Amino acid sequence: MEPRIARKMGQMKHDLQAVKAVLSEYFEANGHSLLSEVARHTGRTMYAKTFHAYLTLLQICPYDEERRSFLVVYNGHLPRQLKIICHEIMHFQFLHYYRAVCKNKGLNEKQIQDLKEAMTVLLNQPSFRRFHLAYDQGYEPHQELRKFITTAWHARRSYRFFLDRCIEKTKQVIPRT
Repeated sequence: MEPRIARKMGQMKHDLQAVKAVLSEYFEANGHSLLSEVARHTGRTMYAKTFHAYLTLLQICPYDEERRSFLVVYNGHLPRQLKIICHEIMHFQFLHYYRAVCKNKGLNEKQIQDLKEAMTVLLNQPSFRRFHLAYDQGYEPHQELRKFITTAWHARRSYRFFLDRCIEKTKQVIPRT
């Protein structure tokens, strides 16, 4: 192997270990409080005690719902990595508790996935600021729904009432395809 490539690989291994250590320390100190906040913003206790994060060089971070695992950008800044982790855990939590509710209320799988994605706007609520997460921008097709979710969150009487309003709005703004 060319020495330059070997040095780069050694540096990358060191960097990966450092990122893993920083994230581990962060979650050791803040994980319980952070997951409690995710639970509060999904209206249910955490359905799982463990989730599995893997570092990646990719800029996209897919997840495996069944294994409760997801990818986190290794070379991102810490607030972005933390946001990705919370974003994916919020997906798992929402789908675990509310996929069937959404189906029973008439959403198809695409609409459920869009609502799940839009719900991560709740990570921008003031109660998450103490965790130093990066801002969750969301995707362009979900912006109208995200704006509605933010407003509905502040006006909620109960999580179920809030969710029912979000499901109805999803039916209005996300086509059944």
